[in-house]
Amino acid sequence: MRASDKTPVRQQQAPLRARATIKDEGPDISENGERARLALGGLDQADLSPDVRAAVLRLIGEVDRLNDQAGSLQTRITELESLADTDPLLPVYNRRAFKRELKRAMAMAKRHGLAGALVMIDLDDFKVINDTYGHPAGDAVLHAVAKSLNDHVRETDIVGRLGGDEFGVLLAAADENGAAAKA
Repeated sequence: MRASDKTPVRQQQAPLRARATIKDEGPDISENGERARLALGGLDQADLSPDVRAAVLRLIGEVDRLNDQAGSLQTRITELESLADTDPLLPVYNRRAFKRELKRAMAMAKRHGLAGALVMIDLDDFKVINDTYGHPAGDAVLHAVAKSLNDHVRETDIVGRLGGDEFGVLLAAADENGAAAKA
């Protein structure tokens, strides 16, 4: 297997494993009394020394363990990438991720001659809410705004929190009339 090969190891091992009949009933004997075969090109276990057989079985176990760890690591990487892109308080992109997506959308629009729109939203006098009713009330307002924005944009549009009470909405492939209607 090459480092550039994207086929999962388990998938590559499937043909080998399909020929394996290693059982725990006893040394070198399968359930039906026939000699068991290792998952290495169908080699007969009788052709291998006990030390080689044990080493191969340990290696297969280690490969399985590493595959399991790789799956767990990939899941964790996906979770961390999501955390890195998501606002810590709201279910929208954070400023860094929003700016990255804005640059990407601008490059795509320029390359393909597409239109798009950026809507900037600032909640006037938001500080008054925090100062009068407390930060939990302010957080509730921010959540309501984020939910409303997410509920009213297309799946291809991007909502981000740019600052305390500032939001941006990137409307992909929207002309001036479409952007005005969304705003």
